[in-house]
Amino acid sequence: MSVFNNQNARHDEIAAAGEEFLKQLYGCKVTQTLDRLRYYIYKRTVAKQPLHSKFDLATLPPTSAAARQHSYRVYHQVQQWRGIELQPTDWGWKQSQLCITPIPSLQEVAPVKLLQLVSCNCKGDCSTRCDCRRGGLECTGMCGQCHGESCANIRAVIENDDDSDNEIDEASANDDSDTESDEPDH
Repeated sequence: MSVFNNQNARHDEIAAAGEEFLKQLYGCKVTQTLDRLRYYIYKRTVAKQPLHSKFDLATLPPTSAAARQHSYRVYHQVQQWRGIELQPTDWGWKQSQLCITPIPSLQEVAPVKLLQLVSCNCKGDCSTRCDCRRGGLECTGMCGQCHGESCANIRAVIENDDDSDNEIDEASANDDSDTESDEPDH
């Protein structure tokens, strides 16, 4: 872990040290990647659970790509504590309009088709205790209550300055409400 105190440490050294720390934290005794460990823990846990139980994604270690970004942020923080100023955007942060925000990962956590199957059934706005959020995912159309549209766990929508498209959508939605649906009420 001394690499985090080395002001001249390279990105690859920091990523390797961070991944090694996380593997030990999750009890990895053999040399394998964090991604392989994640898969092994998932298989072991699912094999022990009854079919009807839910799997908590938050119990898995992070992916190697997520751990890499986290390790960069840890290194940046340690260097700040030591009085060494580094550019945050070189160390796991990205600049947004008003502030810097963490880069969760540079890779998807799973294939897109699989991510579309993950869902929650939150009763509120998905701001707390959301299965999707705990798994590091945004809500999708598969989610029971919010349908990935009306909650606090979706990507911010950039609004168009021209509201004419909105007016057309609202007008057609009002026309559709007068017709009966073929779908049963739930």
